[in-house]
Amino acid sequence: MSKTTSKSTPSTASTASAVVQRMSGSRSAMHGLRHNSDWPAPRLVARSDKSNRPDQDNSIKANEYLDEEFVLDAKLAIVAALLAKSKHTCAYSGAGLSKSSGIPDYATKSSETIVDAPKLASVTDAQPTFAHLSLVALERGGLLHSWVNQNHDGLPQKAGFPQEKLNEIHGAWYDPSNPVVQFDESLRHDLFNDMLEIEEKTDLCLCLGSSLSGMNADRVAKTPAKKACKEPPKALGTILINLQQTALDAKCTVRIWARLDDAFKKLLQLLSLEISPFARPVFGTDSFVIPYNAEGKRDWSVRTTLYLAPGAKLKVCHPQARNLGRVGVVTKKDREGHWDIKLEGDRYRNTLGTWWVSGALKGTFDWIPMVNVGARAVPAPPTSVEPPSAATTTSPSSSATSSSTSTTPSKPSTTPAPPKPPAETSTLTSSSTATSTSPTAASKPPTTSTTTTSAVLPAAITVIQGHKTRKTDDHSWDLKLDAASCPFVQSVTWELHPTFEPPSITIDKPPFCLKRIGWGTFKVGVRVQLKPAHGSRVITGKHELTFDSEGESAATTQLAL
Repeated sequence: MSKTTSKSTPSTASTASAVVQRMSGSRSAMHGLRHNSDWPAPRLVARSDKSNRPDQDNSIKANEYLDEEFVLDAKLAIVAALLAKSKHTCAYSGAGLSKSSGIPDYATKSSETIVDAPKLASVTDAQPTFAHLSLVALERGGLLHSWVNQNHDGLPQKAGFPQEKLNEIHGAWYDPSNPVVQFDESLRHDLFNDMLEIEEKTDLCLCLGSSLSGMNADRVAKTPAKKACKEPPKALGTILINLQQTALDAKCTVRIWARLDDAFKKLLQLLSLEISPFARPVFGTDSFVIPYNAEGKRDWSVRTTLYLAPGAKLKVCHPQARNLGRVGVVTKKDREGHWDIKLEGDRYRNTLGTWWVSGALKGTFDWIPMVNVGARAVPAPPTSVEPPSAATTTSPSSSATSSSTSTTPSKPSTTPAPPKPPAETSTLTSSSTATSTSPTAASKPPTTSTTTTSAVLPAAITVIQGHKTRKTDDHSWDLKLDAASCPFVQSVTWELHPTFEPPSITIDKPPFCLKRIGWGTFKVGVRVQLKPAHGSRVITGKHELTFDSEGESAATTQLAL
């Protein structure tokens, strides 16, 4: 692929206090196709004589520029209007998105860079930036529909972005079935096909922190830009937010020069959106009963145990994985709750992100990354049948496309399945989130109401905690079951701290809501009895009371069936 070198060079303009150096070049290269003649050129804030990506034959200098404040405001107003108009907006992100989290990038060369970044003991300690959280807010607001991420860092999922809407095209640190792709290696077939579908349907691209130096995936940003340049325009185009110049600048609908976190703070204000605390599932067990067969494919007619305790053996099962069949051993759970796995013959760390387990419990993905060696599936309860919509639910980063399903995963060996917990032991997950995580909601189209009564026994019972901090410095909180769980439940018994009177309460009317006021947090025991039609089974577990978030759905806990 040919590379284009920008001819823009800094120029100078005198002010009362200092000499300001500015970019020179065409107005479209400085501001995009929607430029205004009143806008001054971007201001040079960090000089570099080095090329930003010489390793990719990109000779554009790594200078950093900023828009004036009033120009940035005007450009973001245009972006807000385009987001409201778009039918399919895709984010396309490069290493610049994660730089302020402490993960180094390739393109920054200036010693005077204006991006502040913490020093990390390990890159896996990085936390989502405001820009990551903002993209989650856009998705929850219905303004962002997909995300093609060049980065491997898992920060989108740590911020709460749905794994099923994310394409980690260059590999992922938190998906053992998607190892990092080196520059001379091929992209995973199903992810590439999914990227082509996204490219085709995207009418607006948010290109964030990428040097656009010629990667195959750059098509996600380039194609909407080319379509917008046609007469009449065939797309809304590409919004490019970056500090450095790129070869695509003059073809962008809006070209923004800003720190990503600063730009998104302004954009969310324009859209009246707020970020919410990012979801971080915390599991009280390493054993999970999931609606997948022994090969790792979603199958609502069976249940399989995914066992992730240290020493458990697993194998990569995704049929499109380049390392299909590779066996590994769980070594430990890291401090964020993810499972570290040592794959045979691999010197790099492999980790299974907690979001894969959360999604597997709900049957979100067509395929999960790994299954236990010798896994065995058992029939699901009689009422647990596949939801009508399940066949239409796909995951770009966890499912093979229809054109690439010929590869069949290997059959499990005949070695005994890993030990399972007693039948009455529940699987527990807690997350701080502003939205309900109903077990069946993720496997149905967004237009389907989660309050509709269904004959489908969910893969898990979901407990929802509401919370409000009172002016008296204590807390009003409540616990209930989500609407999707209620039709199957006869009663719920809540076991409270012994300082409450009474400490045990049984409720037999949906949504089985308990309301209390207190000042401290503790683990609430939960005993759910299913209706006779479902065998009067008893499910037990604990909910970790938390006051970290406010709202009707401040936290959730899932008890697997």
